[in-house]
Amino acid sequence: MPPSLENRLGPWPPPVETRQVPLPHCPAHVGVDRALGAWQAFGCSAGGGMLVVDAGTALTMTAVTANGSFAGGRILPGVALQLESLHQGTASLPCVVSPQVRGWPTAPCRTPAEPGSLATDTVNAMVDGVIHGLAAAVASTMAALAAAAVVRECWLTGGDAPLLQDSIRKQLATGQAAARQPTLHDDPDLVLKGLLRLQGRADADRA
Repeated sequence: MPPSLENRLGPWPPPVETRQVPLPHCPAHVGVDRALGAWQAFGCSAGGGMLVVDAGTALTMTAVTANGSFAGGRILPGVALQLESLHQGTASLPCVVSPQVRGWPTAPCRTPAEPGSLATDTVNAMVDGVIHGLAAAVASTMAALAAAAVVRECWLTGGDAPLLQDSIRKQLATGQAAARQPTLHDDPDLVLKGLLRLQGRADADRA
């Protein structure tokens, strides 16, 4: 930090580590953002297990048991990484700017199961493929965990969550019995809220 800023704001705070997050059975090598998001989501839940999905540069899925313990997860390349790899790894597929910039969250959500839903141009085909592929990965994971009564809720956060939410919701509704329908929550500030809550606990302990 430049000296002038440090004089005004004070010393740079030490980084938060995963071991500081009170999420039982969470290994230290798990990203602190995943731990904070999972811990915060469980604190906001009505009870029962959940899957926390953070759709950022990477899309992470973190399962939490009904007693609030870490239960593993999955990590996939996020929307931008997949689009970038399609451009860099092929001879002619174009470089596609962020779907957020192009306004995809406000566009009609097309799913492969709907007649006439497939894209007819290359750029939309790339974006639709990536978005619906990621949504399918989340929905299939959530459906399997819900069917086994492991989780009851799905929490979405991260910058790309608005791109995926509608498709995830539609895919979860397909073939799911009403009694097993998971509750879908969207909180763009989930990780930051977890960080603020953790800081509040630390301040209370020092008081």
